[in-house]
Amino acid sequence: MHRAVAALVTLILAGTTACSGAPVGGPGLPTVGLVVPDRNADELGLGYAAGVDRVGGVRSIVTGPSAVDSAEQVKMFSALRKRAGAGMALATRQPERFARPLAEAVDDGVEVMTLDAVPARSARVKLAVGNDDYALGTMLANAMLRRIPERSRGTVVLGTSSATLDARARGLRDRFGAQRSGVTLLGPFDTGPGSAANRKAWEALVAAHPDALAFLGTGEDDAYNLAAIRRRTHGLWLAGGFELNPRSIAALRQGELAALVSPERYFTGMVAGELQAAAARNKTSLPSGWIVTPGEVVTTSNVAGYEERQASAGAKQAWARPRVAAFLKDLRTHTRPLPTEP
Repeated sequence: MHRAVAALVTLILAGTTACSGAPVGGPGLPTVGLVVPDRNADELGLGYAAGVDRVGGVRSIVTGPSAVDSAEQVKMFSALRKRAGAGMALATRQPERFARPLAEAVDDGVEVMTLDAVPARSARVKLAVGNDDYALGTMLANAMLRRIPERSRGTVVLGTSSATLDARARGLRDRFGAQRSGVTLLGPFDTGPGSAANRKAWEALVAAHPDALAFLGTGEDDAYNLAAIRRRTHGLWLAGGFELNPRSIAALRQGELAALVSPERYFTGMVAGELQAAAARNKTSLPSGWIVTPGEVVTTSNVAGYEERQASAGAKQAWARPRVAAFLKDLRTHTRPLPTEP
C-alpha cells in the first residue's frame, strides 16, 4: 500500500506543477465524478472539483439531490456510472444503502472511493477519505473543557441528529469522563434531522435541563439552533457543535457559541479530487486504506480568519491549496488500515 501511495503522490505533484489551473474538463477527457448527499451544502463537491482541476487533464462531474434523499442519491450514483468511467466517489452518511451500487461499479473496473463514510465490506471499496469522527468529538470536548473549570459539578447534555455521528458523541463523552469527574454526561439524545425538528428537540432538552453546564450537538443544525435558543432564553449555559454553517459562525462571533469543530469538508474534497484525477489521468490504481483528513477547532479567538476564508470559493481554494499539497506529500502518515462494517 505504501508504494502505491508514494507513486500516486509523485504523479499528483508532477501534475499540479504542470497543469495547475487547467479547466475542469472538456470533450474527450477521462471523466471522474462525485455524488454528494445535498447539493445545497456542497463543500465536498466544491473541493473535489477544485482538486480535479488542479491536476488537470481530467473532467469532473459533481451531482446529488437538491436535499438529503438517500434513495435518490442511490439512483444518481448508478446513473453516474455511465458518465464517469475513469473514477467515482461517493459521499454519504448511510454507506450500507450503497453496498450493491458500489460493488457493481467495482465489478465494472471503475476506481471507486468513499468520502466521509466507511464502506460496507460487501462493497469491496478499498479507499475511504474523511475524518475520524471520534477524534473530532475529543477536539470539541477539549475546547469546551477550557471553559468549564476543573472542579465543576453538573450536567452536560449531548444531542445527535444522526446515528452515524455517534462516534463524535463517544469522543465527547470519553474526554469529559476522563477530565471532569464531577460532570455527568447525558445523552446523546436524538435531535432529529431537519432544522425545524432539530430546534424543537433542543428546546425540549433545554427546558428539561435548565441548570445544565453546556449543551453540545454532533451535527450541523445543532450549533446554530442552540445559539438561537441561548440568545432567546438568555441562557448562561455553554453551547458548541460542528460544521461552519454561516449562522453558526455568526453565533460564535457574537459569543452565543463557545466553540465549533470544522470537519474541513472542502479540504477533504480537494484531497479526494486530486487523488482521483491523478489516478484517472495516469491510468493507475487508487491507493488503499483510510486517508484521515483533519478537523479544525474554531473559537472566538480565531473565528475572524475562518469567516474570511469561508466568504468565497476563491478564498477557500487559496487557503486549501498549500495545505493539501503538504498533506499529500506526507500521505503515508495520514493513511490507516481501512475499517470495514458488515
